[in-house]
Amino acid sequence: MKRFLFVRFLQAIVSLFMLVTVVFFLVRLTGDPALRMIPPQATQEVADNIRRVFGLDKPVGIQYLIFLREVVLDFHLGTSQFFMRPVTDLLSMRIWASLQLAVASMFVAFFIALPLGVYSAIRRGSRFDYIARAFSIAGGSLPSFLVGLLLIRFFAVELRWFPICCRSEPLSIVLPALTLGWFVSAAFMRLTRSSMLEVLDAEYVKLARIKGVNEGLVIWKHALKNALLPVVTYSTVVFAAIVGGAIVVETVFAWPGLGKLLVDAVLTRDFPMIQGTVILIGAIFIATNFMTDILYGFLNPKIRFAR
Repeated sequence: MKRFLFVRFLQAIVSLFMLVTVVFFLVRLTGDPALRMIPPQATQEVADNIRRVFGLDKPVGIQYLIFLREVVLDFHLGTSQFFMRPVTDLLSMRIWASLQLAVASMFVAFFIALPLGVYSAIRRGSRFDYIARAFSIAGGSLPSFLVGLLLIRFFAVELRWFPICCRSEPLSIVLPALTLGWFVSAAFMRLTRSSMLEVLDAEYVKLARIKGVNEGLVIWKHALKNALLPVVTYSTVVFAAIVGGAIVVETVFAWPGLGKLLVDAVLTRDFPMIQGTVILIGAIFIATNFMTDILYGFLNPKIRFAR
């Protein structure tokens, strides 16, 4: 088990190193960052000072080594060229909004997907099964920006039940969470249904029924407990995707999360901000996959002994 954990940890470190390297050089392929900061009427002395302040007067290779040292030793991702503040400070403020939205969206997704998935499996081929699957397909097919705009129009403008945008009050999270939650619930519902169909045909479920165990206990205690394993595992990956990938929803609702911050950084060509945001989002994915591998290793010994 120790070797399994060590190998997975080493793979995570290598992946993070490759992420930092690729992001650093890809950002600079778009052009010289200093050209976006130097005013057209600036003198050569002013231009040289700007390059020196942001460390852009050195060769790219030296800039990379300095950046790598600051990331590893100080977790310093540079200074935002637009906000003129450390990138880590801005990320630390925005990540909590993204985590809040991710948790609320996952709650909505499970609230929708688990009952629909279970009952669809129990009533396979029935009218309810077809309606539930159509509902999940609609949630996964409709564009998030369209669903968000429709929710804003109906619940915020017409009924005035919720705020239109931003993070001004606790109810502000309801509409973006519903938008993301319905989209994510589509995959959860299908996965829950397929897992339940497989588990309901298992021998121990048939044995429990033969012994006269209450059908509710068979389904909700014995069958669902085992059917949820792939759902829970998949949910860790989805959670990481929501934290860093809810760009459309955060933009529609002006939610001050990492996705909205990344869009603002791209629009202003704030290279350090783009660089730091992408690295943080990638690091969240790497950390989540690492924890998922560990969870699989504990739940399924065949995996950790086979590697």
